[in-house]
Amino acid sequence: METASGVPIVIEASVHHTISFLYFLLALFSFSLNSVVILTFLLDRSLLFPANLIILSIAISDWLMSVVPNIMGGVANASNDLPFTDWSCSVFAFIATLLGLSNMLHHAAFALDRYMVITRPMRANHSMKRVLAVIAFLWCFALTWSLFPLVGWSAYVREAGNIACSVNWQSDNPSDTSYMVCLFFFFYFVPLAVIVYCYAFMIRSVRFMTKNAQKIWGVRSAAALETVQATWKMAKIGLIMVVGFFVAWTPYAVVSFIIAFDLVKDIPTVAEIVPSMFAKTASVYNPIIYFFSYKSFRESLVKSWRRYRNRNNVIPLNSSGTAFVVSSRLTAMANRAFESTSCHESSL
Repeated sequence: METASGVPIVIEASVHHTISFLYFLLALFSFSLNSVVILTFLLDRSLLFPANLIILSIAISDWLMSVVPNIMGGVANASNDLPFTDWSCSVFAFIATLLGLSNMLHHAAFALDRYMVITRPMRANHSMKRVLAVIAFLWCFALTWSLFPLVGWSAYVREAGNIACSVNWQSDNPSDTSYMVCLFFFFYFVPLAVIVYCYAFMIRSVRFMTKNAQKIWGVRSAAALETVQATWKMAKIGLIMVVGFFVAWTPYAVVSFIIAFDLVKDIPTVAEIVPSMFAKTASVYNPIIYFFSYKSFRESLVKSWRRYRNRNNVIPLNSSGTAFVVSSRLTAMANRAFESTSCHESSL
């Protein structure tokens, strides 16, 4: 078993089995939580305003991470023979790279969207078509860069310990190095700069407008300030999600950067394995953050759950269940009427 460097790295079967368990655990939580987020959005169309479309797209990305890479990683590491074949390694790495790059771009896009709404509300264009077009561009851009290693610009290879697969960070080939430089630039440093810039100016603008509300809007200051604060609250949700995303992915990015540019010799295998696994917890953070930070989402979730329970109390009258239905309330009324009639007949 070899990594990109050509040095065999073997870890114990018990370690592979532990990693397999962690993969399946991440898949379970990520699948369940992100399914709840996606279904809540689809069942309550009032939540589908432009900014939330970006959140929905992130949830779909996290859901896909649980369905494909996490399950593939769990199955592969449960094997005692060959955790990743060349084919499964390429599929795993391609999808994981696509979803990771897409997520980073979405967080930057959300920050830019909130920045425009708060600091330049008259210039912000928030039509559904425009936001959908932006989301489509983000996915296509991430897809393009994820495909390059499959067609010869860099490559997808096994990581240390053969627990996962990713871009070939260890290559000394100038072509591979150029791909790594572009990847760090377009999908880490640029999005990070956009996010820091946008949130720094949003905080500054909200503080200024809060202190000078009466001067800016006059008699309408209370209503205007309430709108600004509501917009800022939505932006804070995105900020918390960004922090969670960077907490998860930065250790992996730092280790990958060190390996790519050979800044440290002989990195311990565990120092490569732990950041790789920790990065995949990002798909679990977002739905939890969204649930506890967004009151309207919680209310919509409760409303959807109540609708679901009421629907389950509906009883079909015919065998196919497609003709007529009687609710549990009507059934109770019919039972009371029947009991009343029976009592009346017995008295006669």
